[in-house]
Amino acid sequence: MVSNKVNTSYLHVLIPPPPQPHAIADTGATGHYIAPDDMISCTKIIPTIIGPTVLAANGHRMKSTHNLTVPLAPTLSSQAQQGHLLPNLNTGPLISISKLCDDDCMATFSKNDAIITKNKKPIIHGNRSEVDGLWHIPLPKYTLTQQVLSTTKTTLSRIPPIMY
Repeated sequence: MVSNKVNTSYLHVLIPPPPQPHAIADTGATGHYIAPDDMISCTKIIPTIIGPTVLAANGHRMKSTHNLTVPLAPTLSSQAQQGHLLPNLNTGPLISISKLCDDDCMATFSKNDAIITKNKKPIIHGNRSEVDGLWHIPLPKYTLTQQVLSTTKTTLSRIPPIMY
């Protein structure tokens, strides 16, 4: 007799773990900028009407809708962890290296790695992507409450997309 029961003891081998969320280490960004899909890596998401407007490389202006915290490392000041939500950001999250350096960090880029140190101790380690050649910094994973996600998505749905 043939069994229709699936042997589940090996399923973990077939299902890869979810990828670690990451951001691009950006020496040209004036702040940490996060897209809506990457909010799961942030805390303290608060709507704002006075957030910055960012000029993208393609010449379009993007207005931030929320202030938030990007908890990259516990030794960073609250100012160095402050970021902004940009609803029309298509590049993926950007981490401002200048913002980290203003918090007395030092950034070192090599062929394969990006290492951020503070007080001569490494606090962030990123890898250079073989796909895009950029340095990617890992972001923490958080589970936002349904209320925060719902409120934020409702606010974002009122913002018209940028037409290129």
